[in-house]
Formats: sequence, structure tokens, C-alpha cells
Amino acid sequence: MNDIEMKKAPVGATALHVRDKDTNFCNKNNNDSEFNSQLDNYWIKQGYTHYNNGEIIPINGEIKANEYVSDAVPVETDTIVLDLKQCIQDVNLDNHCGNGREDNKKNSMFLVRTANQCLEDSKNNPPPRNLYKGLIYENEVTILYANKGVGKSILSVQIANEIAKVHNMSVLYFDLELSDKQFENRYSNNYKDHFVFDSNFYRATYSPDFSLSDDIDYDTAFFDFLKLEAEAKCAKVVIVDNMSMLVSSDTDSARNALPLMRKMVELKRKEGLTLLLLEHTRKTDDNMPIHSNQMQGSKHKSNLIDHEFSIGESTQDRQIRYIKETKASRTGGELLYDQDNVMVCELAKENSFVGFYEKGFDKERRHIKLMSDVSIDEQEQNILDLRKQGKIIEEIAAELKLSKSKVGRIVNGIKKGDKK
Repeated sequence: MNDIEMKKAPVGATALHVRDKDTNFCNKNNNDSEFNSQLDNYWIKQGYTHYNNGEIIPINGEIKANEYVSDAVPVETDTIVLDLKQCIQDVNLDNHCGNGREDNKKNSMFLVRTANQCLEDSKNNPPPRNLYKGLIYENEVTILYANKGVGKSILSVQIANEIAKVHNMSVLYFDLELSDKQFENRYSNNYKDHFVFDSNFYRATYSPDFSLSDDIDYDTAFFDFLKLEAEAKCAKVVIVDNMSMLVSSDTDSARNALPLMRKMVELKRKEGLTLLLLEHTRKTDDNMPIHSNQMQGSKHKSNLIDHEFSIGESTQDRQIRYIKETKASRTGGELLYDQDNVMVCELAKENSFVGFYEKGFDKERRHIKLMSDVSIDEQEQNILDLRKQGKIIEEIAAELKLSKSKVGRIVNGIKKGDKK
């Protein structure tokens, strides 16, 4: 069909009438059932339903620019003239190339379309949304990995609550580590003045009444119930804390990691889920830049997921964390937070909410180099100088990208020293 001129359908038409340019047929040829069948097959392929009076109506209810009809010439507002013989030749060619496998398409592993049809189909779906600061995109599988104790769970709860609140989406957080009392302690002021989360934020924990039957393995049950609970809460964003609890075996080996991640990708594809998975790192040198090889099962997981980022602990201040991407989002397309632009945050508790409070952006190398005694003295001197200028602790912390608690300790220490 490459050498046949392509014409557009009449603008505004809700149906088209077709007649052959040689025989002037407007109906099917009643003397040729094979021709009629092939003609129906042709129109179905183009997205239309064919009727005996020559009228064709698009299956999706919309007349498109008639890119699929060869040698079509508009005659009236809703009539086109078509070389039906050429259409039948095209159908026969398609059937020959497909070896008559049209009936088996629904059983195929693959959906094969032209590249242009892929673009056309995609137009009906809205673009994936940036759900949280370029770190979480809709309909992606993302891994957040870091050492124990740096705040993976704290950041993920913050992300979950923010998505629920800002985007009015149900978010289901599988907390497989903390007890209810530990969670309460984290999000209250000594078990009083509890923080109020968004009502769209759901937390799932292990049920004390559940027991696994002998004929079902843990891995299968986990994914079945994950899907079930997500459907029950209409949750399209699911967070799993953490992956070491996701399956009954080690997630670092290829044999265990690959089936695990394939199941996650399948959940994303079939259920339309956005998934954030928390993972530990291998033992590494704290003074080395963050890279994806530090993630457990990194090579195998990274190949299958859409996006990954990590949390680093600053050597300048024990309350300072930085966020770095090690694999760009397939939706976002670029690293927003690389080694030259990590997001610097203070891990702190304010109004009964422990979270990551942004302080700006910085180069990673400033947070991984061990500080010498001279550097520590310089830091304290900088704080003292700013204090003499009349700046308060919050302003000093923001300017030097330090936590308020550290600045407060140094300021208070200087005051005590002055009194002696």
C-alpha cells in the first residue's frame, strides 16, 4: 500500500458511504460471499463496522482522518469512492503474512501494532503525573534503597501522605516492620498530640489472626493479598516497606530477585499500579559516593524497574540527609538529583511529624568527605560569625545547610564557654 495515495475522510462525518469506483456498488456483492467476507474483514481492520447498504461506522464512534483507506476520494459530505479490489488485495496480503492467526491474537504474549498505531492508542491516555518532586511518577516501579537507620521508612511515609493529600489518591503502605505502638511513638509527641494523616493514606500490617495454609507458599500469598487489599481500597499507589519481607528468601541473588521484580512489573502493567519498594544496601564504605551497585540484587532489579534513588547520611551533620538518583525515571527522562545536585534535607520532628525537611541542593562530595579537626573548627567559627551578625539559629542552619539541632548545640556550647 506504500505506492497508493492516502486520502482523508470528510470532516464532521459520523458515518461513511462507500461505493466501488469501477462497478459503482454501494452494497455488498450478493453473488460473491467470499468477496463480502473479505470486505468486512478489511473494514474491521481499519476500525469500522460495515453494513449492507454500504454504510461504515467507526467502531470507536469517531471518524478519523482516513489514513487507512487507500485511494479514497471524497465525493459528497459523507461518501467516498474506493477501489475495493485493491482493498481485498491488501486483506489477502495481511492474511498471508499473518498465516491466518487472527483468531489466536488474544492468546499471544505480545500485542503487535504499527508504531503509528501505538502513538494513536496512547493519545487516549493522560500523561503520567509527577506525584512527588520528580522522585515518584505515576505507573512506575521505583526502588528507594539505603543503609539501615537513615530514614527510608520516614521518607516513604512522608511521600505516601503527600501523594494522598495533594493528588487526592488512595495510597496503601505495607508497613512490615513497625508495630502500631512504634508507629504511634514516631508520629506523636511522647504518645500525645498525635499527627493527623490524610484520610486517603492507608497502612497495612500483618494481621495477628492470619495463618498461612500448608498448600500455599508465602510468596504467592503475599502478592495475592497485596493485590486484594489494593483493590479493596481503590489504591493505585502501593508502597512496600521493605523488600526483605516481601518474599521468604534472600532478595540479593538473581534466582530470587528476578521472579520478585517480574511480579512487581506485572502488577504495574495489569493493575495500573504505581509502586515504591524499599530495599537495604550491602555493606559499603560510608565515605564513598552512592551508586546502584550498593543496592541488594542491584543489577537484576535495576534492569527491570523504572526508577531508583537513595538516601545518604551527611558526614557534616548527623541529622542531615541527602537524596540522590542513581537511575533516571523512564517518564521524567533525566536525573534531577545527581552527584552535583543532591537534595539536602534535615531529619527532624516538627508538630509530631518526623520527616525530611528540605534545606536546598548541594554537591554530594561535600557530604561524604570526613571532616578534619580544622574543618570542624572552621564550621564552628562560621556559626559564631553568623551569630555575631545577629542571625538566629534557623537562619544559620539554612545558610550553612546544617540541622538546627547541631547549630543550637554549637551556639549553646559557645555561650557556656563565654561564661567561664
